[in-house]
Amino acid sequence: MSSEGDAPKPKDTASKSSKLKGLFEIQEPGWKQIKTTSVFRAVNFELYTRPNKVAMVFGVTAFLSCVGYMVYINYQDRKNHTYAAMNTDGTLTTRPKISRWD
Repeated sequence: MSSEGDAPKPKDTASKSSKLKGLFEIQEPGWKQIKTTSVFRAVNFELYTRPNKVAMVFGVTAFLSCVGYMVYINYQDRKNHTYAAMNTDGTLTTRPKISRWD
C-alpha cells in the first residue's frame, strides 16, 4: 500500500472545490460583502468594524446622558409650572402657566 494512492492530490481538491464553488456560489453573509462607495463606508463605519467595548460604553453613556438631560429639563418645566410660548415676532420665551380660572 502506497501513501500516494490513498491521499488526494492538492490539485484534485483545488479543482473540485472550484467546481463546487462555481455551482453554488456561496458567499459569507455580512455588510462587508456588499458593494458600496467609500462615502457610505466612512459615514457608516460601525458596520465595517469589529465591536469595541470602549466605544460602546462611550456611546451608551453619551446617549443616556442626553436622555437624562431631556428628562431633567422636562421635570424642571413641570416643577416650575412653565411652558414655551411663541411671541408675535416669532421668538420663543418661557412663561409661567396661569390658570384661566383666576
